[in-house]
Amino acid sequence: MDEQELRRLAVAAQRGDESAFEALVRGLTRTLVALAYRYTGDWESARDLTQETWVRVYHALERWDPDRPFAAWLYTVHRNGCRDHLRSPWLRRRSGNAELDLEAVAAPESADPSAALETREFRERILGAAASLSPSQREVFLRVDLEEGDQRMVAEALGIRYGTLRVTLHAARRRLAELLETKRRTT
Repeated sequence: MDEQELRRLAVAAQRGDESAFEALVRGLTRTLVALAYRYTGDWESARDLTQETWVRVYHALERWDPDRPFAAWLYTVHRNGCRDHLRSPWLRRRSGNAELDLEAVAAPESADPSAALETREFRERILGAAASLSPSQREVFLRVDLEEGDQRMVAEALGIRYGTLRVTLHAARRRLAELLETKRRTT
């Protein structure tokens, strides 16, 4: 769904149209689950967090400003819920960085097994190096370069200016290149 369609549905839902809210849920849940999985590394937790996000959105929809992008507002609510979940003292997290889990970012399929292996190994090196980036650099890099997200839409979803995203992405790419080059020279 493009932002115009999201806005139309969100305005209708804000006015009490349950079918419009259901259309938003159907259209965006898969994306929200994938985002939550990057935080948790667990599909069940990701689904639970997404459901909690929709409950929060349903109760807070009257506070959404129709002059602002709905997707950015929704993703901010969702991201904050995921971060709150990770900060919970009762949560037992697995070691490692769930944001960089290889299952969360699907590699393109290839008919050639050696090409598939090479692609998978390259992605592992990239994701391993991305663990050294700052959280904001890592999130921008994953969303733009690995998930092939539109830079303007990613900036809106993260609630940052487009120029800030471009600077952050440039810094992330440069740092990754340095890390990969250093690793290549040492192996």
